[in-house]
Amino acid sequence: MSKSAGELLLQRVHQVVRAAKLWEEFETTTEQFTLTVENEPYMSLIIESWPIADSLQGERRHVLVAHYYTVKEQRYPDPELVMTEYGFPVRLRQTVFGILETPLLWRDPQTQDVLVNIRGKRDVAELLRIWAKNIGYQGFAQAASRIIPAARSKALSPMKEDKHLPLSDIPPPV
Repeated sequence: MSKSAGELLLQRVHQVVRAAKLWEEFETTTEQFTLTVENEPYMSLIIESWPIADSLQGERRHVLVAHYYTVKEQRYPDPELVMTEYGFPVRLRQTVFGILETPLLWRDPQTQDVLVNIRGKRDVAELLRIWAKNIGYQGFAQAASRIIPAARSKALSPMKEDKHLPLSDIPPPV
């Protein structure tokens, strides 16, 4: 059985983290794990992992993979994906005439049912496949293997479930 687009992207994320020799920290930290891989001329690759309190599919952690561009000291996702530790997409954010956020997996606040945006998941699949290939072709694993050990990762204070700014707080790109 072939891997889903999310699983392919997660596989690339795992390759980059292992190349940086940070696998154990990525998998087990009780706080937020963050790895930034610089790889000119490409935008930096950001990988994060954190434990979650409200499991949607039996997962213990969520994983973020992102590229950002900066305008006037404000970061914009280009794109940013949050997924379960098993590669199921939870939310995709990208900058398209402002910030476009596509929820893909969430808990209904009233019924507490876990819901899936089937159309959205299908729509982002090709983007995730291409992104997984590009991370490989652009040499991010090789770049991660060259990171100086003391600067490989920065553990931040424990984070809330969603540390990102609400859409209303993010100005559109200029």
